[in-house]
Amino acid sequence: MKLEQIEVLKKYIISGNFKEARKVAKTFVLATLGTQLLEMSFDTQDVAIYFFLQDWLSDEESAELHNITATLLGVGLVLISGANYLAMHHLEKAIALSPNNIEYKKAILYYYIVPESPLSRDRARFYAKEVLEAEPENSRALEILDSVKWRNEKAKEAQKILENLGNYEIKTKESDYYWGYREVYDKSSNEIWLFSPDLCFEKYYKINHRGSI
Repeated sequence: MKLEQIEVLKKYIISGNFKEARKVAKTFVLATLGTQLLEMSFDTQDVAIYFFLQDWLSDEESAELHNITATLLGVGLVLISGANYLAMHHLEKAIALSPNNIEYKKAILYYYIVPESPLSRDRARFYAKEVLEAEPENSRALEILDSVKWRNEKAKEAQKILENLGNYEIKTKESDYYWGYREVYDKSSNEIWLFSPDLCFEKYYKINHRGSI
């Protein structure tokens, strides 16, 4: 993508001339276009970039365009109110249009761990299981299943799994539980520290517990 073309595209988008902007955008590979639009959003924080993609999608809907739009909202324009909700919406559209694309399902899991998560617990569990079918070692999916398990009031079972790993005792109350991390007392070192499911639950859920989640 030449610098002159990028500037022309930017000019058309910022001015609201989406018809001409689309003509220019279509001369680029979509992946490259997505990168350039993301960089444009960093530079300008102009919501017109989103409106441009939304206008394009209204005429020519595709999973790739929805994914580009989701990335734009979730990364470049994330400070805009409601950006995460819109980004998740576009990812769900992308998944509906391309249900076998595991990358979209991996991407949507991010919206379960952000503050004021727009992704429901049930949907997060559904997508996490789909990801694990393709990638059994995926730590984010495993961590989310752990989080869902705790939030579904199965804390005692999860605590038993952790304590079976060694000399550990959970100190954090359930109300203080935050996104898969918990305060743990290490009896061997007499220290209290945060324990991530990446370090303990992955092994046990993968081998013994995934089917019961």
